[in-house]
Amino acid sequence: MSVLIRQPSKIEDLSEKAHTLRMALVRLQRRLRAARGDISIGLSAFSALACIYQYGPLSAGELAARERLQPQSLTRILARLERETFISRRQDKRDLRRARLLITPKGKAYLRANGLDQEAWLSRAMSEALSPSERAMLAIAAQLLDRLAVVE
Repeated sequence: MSVLIRQPSKIEDLSEKAHTLRMALVRLQRRLRAARGDISIGLSAFSALACIYQYGPLSAGELAARERLQPQSLTRILARLERETFISRRQDKRDLRRARLLITPKGKAYLRANGLDQEAWLSRAMSEALSPSERAMLAIAAQLLDRLAVVE
């Protein structure tokens, strides 16, 4: 009597790898969030501020698209960021009806302080938990994750 051993399909194998990767990223993101210092503005505002820093100046509509939010959802977030003087608005030179969102020096300093806290934890964790060759592999993995992040 022969026993057939079912081999997982390529789709099942890829799905399992995707699940494993997603769970690892969720755990890492939770840990990085815990390493942040001052997050009193809220996660949505923090994310919007980081997006303005990385891609700005942006219109509110462009920011909403990048953050995958409805423009109306940004109203309170942008008001909070302006109240904290983390962002400012400037009239769009090409379309005078629109405003562009810019990060202020105070907003940059806020992001940098939080980034430094996270990077300090991550550097320590990498040093303690990974070998030099594993850290090199992680650098390659970071590039691959960046490539995945832009896929629609």
